[in-house]
Amino acid sequence: MQQNQYKMEQEFNQSSEEEKSKYRLGRINNKYLIIQIMCWSDSLDVCVPIFTKSCKIYKSLYYENGMSFMLYGYCRELLLILREPESLIKTFKDINLIRKGLKGKLFILKKLYDSRKDGDQPKDFHEKCDEFSHTICVLRTNYNQLIGGYTSQTWKNALGQKYKTDFAAFLFSLTKKSLHPIKPGQEDKAICNTHKLSQICLFGEGDLFVLGRLQYSSLGKSYLLPNGIKQDSKQAESYLGGSNLFDFTALQTYQVIFL
Repeated sequence: MQQNQYKMEQEFNQSSEEEKSKYRLGRINNKYLIIQIMCWSDSLDVCVPIFTKSCKIYKSLYYENGMSFMLYGYCRELLLILREPESLIKTFKDINLIRKGLKGKLFILKKLYDSRKDGDQPKDFHEKCDEFSHTICVLRTNYNQLIGGYTSQTWKNALGQKYKTDFAAFLFSLTKKSLHPIKPGQEDKAICNTHKLSQICLFGEGDLFVLGRLQYSSLGKSYLLPNGIKQDSKQAESYLGGSNLFDFTALQTYQVIFL
């Protein structure tokens, strides 16, 4: 019995990949499922719901092992964010971009502020966010651009201090999938907050100013521009918000909690 099994394993290992695939598919009784696997084998997003509906064994394995991986592996933060239907950060690509800015660190996000629920005035933002370090501010502009920035500092106003130093700060565009770290030598101008009654969050020397009534951006002054775009050009001014001057239709702040 053992010799026959060993012989079958050897024959299987010596088979071509095509023959192995046929063997594996031959063990699945559901013809519809086989067709779906052949057509969508490169798309996990499509396969998972089909598998969970079509195969009891797979469904059991998915929830026992797959969900455990989601909870404790690198996708944990993605799973949590998807529970927030109104979140401006909602796709794996969004999470991956932010993780890249955070030097690959594992994290989860805790929502601190939402302009649509908590009010869109500077005082509303500061009441919810001032006590927290390691925050991400993300907004949707009236030009349908999703942009934002990260700082490890707090947004609390420091007396006599116009700017705060932050070597870890960066800006990003979720729409363009671009990341903009602080320029070397400009770390002492990472964020600015001199008057919390008239300002929400200010990054750099005009790279991204969210004031409440007026929003302004001219990327490249304190944060890195994409290759091929010159500082103070029209492209630099409109790169993040869609225009040099813009408004936001939604603004959210998340605390980054490192794992």
